Amino acid sequence: MIFELDKLEKLMPSYAEPLRFLSKVIRNKVWGVSDEKRLAKMLNVCNWLYSLLVEVAGEHIEIIEEYVNVLDRKSDKYTLTNLNKTYDNVRAHIAVCKTGDMVKEHWKQLNPYFRKEYARENLFKKDLIEILDDFFNNIVSICPNEFLVPLNNYNCLLRGRKKEWKLRDDLLPPSIECALQNNIINRWNLPSKRYLYLAIGNCGIENGEKVCLEEMRIRAGDIVTIANFDINKLASNKKIINLDFDNISRQDIFDFMNATEKAQTRDLIEEIYVQKIVPTKENIKEQVESHTKETTALACSFCGKLLLKEICDTIF
Repeated sequence: MIFELDKLEKLMPSYAEPLRFLSKVIRNKVWGVSDEKRLAKMLNVCNWLYSLLVEVAGEHIEIIEEYVNVLDRKSDKYTLTNLNKTYDNVRAHIAVCKTGDMVKEHWKQLNPYFRKEYARENLFKKDLIEILDDFFNNIVSICPNEFLVPLNNYNCLLRGRKKEWKLRDDLLPPSIECALQNNIINRWNLPSKRYLYLAIGNCGIENGEKVCLEEMRIRAGDIVTIANFDINKLASNKKIINLDFDNISRQDIFDFMNATEKAQTRDLIEEIYVQKIVPTKENIKEQVESHTKETTALACSFCGKLLLKEICDTIF
């Protein structure tokens, strides 16, 4: 068993993490409820078969998916226990990895230098910025309170620059002229655009400074100037879009959706009861349709949060 699990983990070096996850699930969830010899034989056959496939077709995460599907479909060969939910957890993990791969590819294609390496037919029809435009137009517009944050929530905004600087203007972003002259290009701001990147220091100025230093990849002994930016009083009531879902788990997002869905269902039943509506199929359908706005907002909130979670997990 140990030998076969080791072969499984080394099947595709490019996908070592999902393979280790599958191996861990087999060790902790499958092995103990299976006939050891039969399970080892099943792994032996799969390892041999899929190693040949990797040699011919190359490394693809879909191969792990098929490996899991075979273990699930043929589970009666090595256990009496229903392992469908166990393997569903592995499939969900693989789905997250696949999404991460897609985000990485989107991220790479945003870089104008990497983009030149792609043939036109291999470019995504929409790049990540266009997808975020869709996010703003189709999701944020429907449930703004889920994504918009008052600007005055951020009481400490910081920007750092290498070396020592004395003037306020020296801590502003590079001018368009400077960007064009020095070919300053990254994924988000082309030379024709000018952006001010600021770190949030809500948890104490040291936290904001840490972000600045990490963004600039500062080493010990480097001299840095860090400026604190105040929010203009005229802008204090403005709102910004929060794209940071790094500290929110996928389970949190699914729990939010399930809890809200149950609450909406309870409210609907309460309305039918209080208003003494005859619970026919037509009346219930009409009552459900009267809450389309709330249902749509919940669906948009769920999809938007999950989208941002996938992007944050991959890029961060």
